[in-house]
Amino acid sequence: MMQTILVADDNHEMCNVIKEILTTVGYEVLIANNGKEAVSLCRTNTIDLLITDIFMPEQDGLETIDTLRDEFPSMKFIAISGDSSIASDTYMKTAEYMGAFDVLHKPFQIEDLLGAINKVLHGGNNSPHPSSTTN
Repeated sequence: MMQTILVADDNHEMCNVIKEILTTVGYEVLIANNGKEAVSLCRTNTIDLLITDIFMPEQDGLETIDTLRDEFPSMKFIAISGDSSIASDTYMKTAEYMGAFDVLHKPFQIEDLLGAINKVLHGGNNSPHPSSTTN
């Protein structure tokens, strides 16, 4: 069964690039432009992983993680951020504390993203492709 990844980021170009890459390797990908949209999509779809930007309008990534981890305790999270300030590092550490399995600073390498997803969804299996994993 195809796994579904939700990407929540207010940067439309970033969402489109991530969606194209993840679709190519076999994931179903949904896009949300902010945390409120992400929560709404999680309530109406089965989401295996949320990749969320930390700084977004409407509802930020930390609030989104907090809301979703309460409603969907088994949901997995990866936090991303393009802000390189000290405050951003604090927010990223907070995201990890709140349950994000990994944090990535933009711009990140595709291999780093696929490696983080692989670690979260497949327990570190060497293959980034969901169709090549076995249970």
